[in-house]
Amino acid sequence: MNQANNFNQFKEKFLKWTEEFIELKQPNGFPICPYARQARLNNEIQFVDVRENIDRCISALNLKKYMIAICWLGDEPIYTQKYINQKVEDFNTDPRNKNLLFFLSNTESGAFVKNFTNCIFVQIKSDILTKREHLKTTNYYDTWPAEYYNYITGENK
Repeated sequence: MNQANNFNQFKEKFLKWTEEFIELKQPNGFPICPYARQARLNNEIQFVDVRENIDRCISALNLKKYMIAICWLGDEPIYTQKYINQKVEDFNTDPRNKNLLFFLSNTESGAFVKNFTNCIFVQIKSDILTKREHLKTTNYYDTWPAEYYNYITGENK
């Protein structure tokens, strides 16, 4: 199978996974991501193939048009986990990216559902921080484990 078909299959599978797992309501009455459905329905998810060039997480972004970028590392990334973690940290601390937030979503991460593959999610920092502040006024975070809450928000619960 060629690279483009493989990437297109990933996009279809990702959208189906989002709909079937991420958008489902949890015991707290909220989906895992309360904004995923809107992003999916409004075609505000940018997919970027970074399997052969992880720096495309930066160079290929179009967050003026999209709410989130999903940078696909592949099911079996050519990069080591240590390298991926370091790149995410580098992206987050680079002053040129000060308006962006990068985080890893893979088969090991997540407190509520594991991703079926390996991705780096990229969002506009002010947008996600505003959404988090709104969610703090609800019971959205009440059932979150304290360690995961701290990891995601950088704050103690």
